[in-house]
Amino acid sequence: MNVPNEFIESYFPVRIECYESVPDTGGPGLHRGGNAMKVDYRFLAAGVVSVHDDRWLTYPWGVRGGLPGGRSVKTLERKDGSRELLPSKCDRIRVEVGDVLLFQTWGGGGWGNPVDRDAELVRRNLRDGWISEESARTIFGVVLNDDFERTLDTSATEKLRSELRAFKRPMVDPTEPAAGKWIEQNIRPGDRFIEAPTIAEHFSDSKAET
Repeated sequence: MNVPNEFIESYFPVRIECYESVPDTGGPGLHRGGNAMKVDYRFLAAGVVSVHDDRWLTYPWGVRGGLPGGRSVKTLERKDGSRELLPSKCDRIRVEVGDVLLFQTWGGGGWGNPVDRDAELVRRNLRDGWISEESARTIFGVVLNDDFERTLDTSATEKLRSELRAFKRPMVDPTEPAAGKWIEQNIRPGDRFIEAPTIAEHFSDSKAET
């Protein structure tokens, strides 16, 4: 849950080392979906954690021509440098001092065609770091001048948007469940994907082993 960092650190032996918005994770649209949040929890004591969230396999839907938002990603970086990728919901994961849980929430889906979004709003979103310049150009169809203020190139924007409007977007995107490729996008060589952690896997003295 989106609880203030100071509250979490005062009640639990963790340190929040990163708390930031993730650019381009909000679904593009006439109305943008909200960006995902990235929170890094470093554990200052050994114990167990449980993680419950959604949208780690299927993208958050975009509707009426809007694009989907980014999916959630939960990675447990062990103090020895190894990584374990966690599924949507998992209970009683054993953690040690120095381990870090890298938790990225999902972003919201967009509503409406991105090329219909007010070009000045897109420029401000880029200026404020919500989106990248590549997204501004290739998805929203907004071209900026290469000056200090990154002012709007109106004629180039109108031309590019007329070209992008020729592509008819689906009413709902993704068009089917589980349309994402979460594993291919997030697994690196040497990573371990924890499909269904159990108590027995993390507690050597657990009766569940028998």
